[in-house]
Amino acid sequence: MTDNGDDIPRPQQVSRPAELAKPAAPSQADEVARGRRRFARLLDEFRRAAVLVPFEREYRTVRGERLLDEGTVPDAVAVDLRGMR
Repeated sequence: MTDNGDDIPRPQQVSRPAELAKPAAPSQADEVARGRRRFARLLDEFRRAAVLVPFEREYRTVRGERLLDEGTVPDAVAVDLRGMR
């Protein structure tokens, strides 16, 4: 081996700058991954949010994670996600 870089393989294809500037179309896998990341962010926000839950004629505030961890599914909840969509 020599120290002048002769052992480094050369690229098989040289791309044109115009080809490199074109963004690749998102694949279905990319869309699914993006949707999962968005859902994970929403779920994380819900876990940290205070949730107003009706329990026997009164409302109590609990954290969303408690509802998720206990598997509680109330008939209705009020969640303030601070403008998150």
